[in-house]
Amino acid sequence: MTENIYAAAFLAFENGASIDESRALFGCGRNKAIRLLKEYFGDKKYSELTRSLRSRGVLAAKKANTGRKHPPRSKEWCKKISKAKTGRPLDEAHKKSISKSLKRRIEESGFWLSEKQIDEKSEKARQTKIESGVYERWSKMIHPYRCQTVSLEGRQNMSLARKKFYAQGGKSWMQGKPPTDEVKKRLSEHTKRQWEEGLFDNNGLWRSKLEIRVFENLCERYSCDHSYRVRRKVFDVYVRDLNLLVEVNGDYWHLNPDLYDPDHYDKHRGITARDLWKRDAEKQRIAEENGFRTCTLWQKNLEENFEEHISDIIK
Repeated sequence: MTENIYAAAFLAFENGASIDESRALFGCGRNKAIRLLKEYFGDKKYSELTRSLRSRGVLAAKKANTGRKHPPRSKEWCKKISKAKTGRPLDEAHKKSISKSLKRRIEESGFWLSEKQIDEKSEKARQTKIESGVYERWSKMIHPYRCQTVSLEGRQNMSLARKKFYAQGGKSWMQGKPPTDEVKKRLSEHTKRQWEEGLFDNNGLWRSKLEIRVFENLCERYSCDHSYRVRRKVFDVYVRDLNLLVEVNGDYWHLNPDLYDPDHYDKHRGITARDLWKRDAEKQRIAEENGFRTCTLWQKNLEENFEEHISDIIK
């Protein structure tokens, strides 16, 4: 009789009965039921059956909970779960399951989109943001910070951050990428506008708006030439009446000593401020060796007081 009961219990467990259900058939405690099952099936077979049992239990629980609304999780609960899962490696079966799920999602939702589809979705998203007032809210948030000059301390902090980024092997996101046809078209149109605005002289040399303004101002008082060459060096303005070569230096392009440290590195040109100043000093030395007087007008000083700065330098 006992053997028949045990055989029924073993068969029930093998067919998916839980340990508690098997224990009831055995008519004994849980620990004894587990010992009997291990002795009958062996440790390996027992482990396989219990894993299968757990899997069926998880699936049953998921099925029972499908569609149920869970109460909102507290921040403490979320932190506890995050801490428990952080740093825990995924086994190969879990990785394959995630990969399979993502591939299925991509196939179903059409994740790989053409450029036309991407443009359409981007335009749709932009229109949605306009209609919902997102751009208007952003505009109000950043309005106080627009058109503000960055302080010297701010520029120095940005410079140090860039130096650290490139020292650690960082690269520009545009490095090694050829310009697209659209970028080439925009550059071409921009250059045409600059020609129309007179930012290029007859020799095709580009002139800044500030440089043109200085040249026109000096022409009202003296006889002047623009883009004057001295031993292959081009100077912005030559004032013939004073035998004076004038350089109009932008604060960024010539790294104004009042704004930049000697060790400041310009990644776009691959040069430090100290080396750039040496190059400009060599240019002035060549002019002076050839009998010319020289002077430099800085963007910062011209913007603060244009007329006064020109008069002081020329005197």
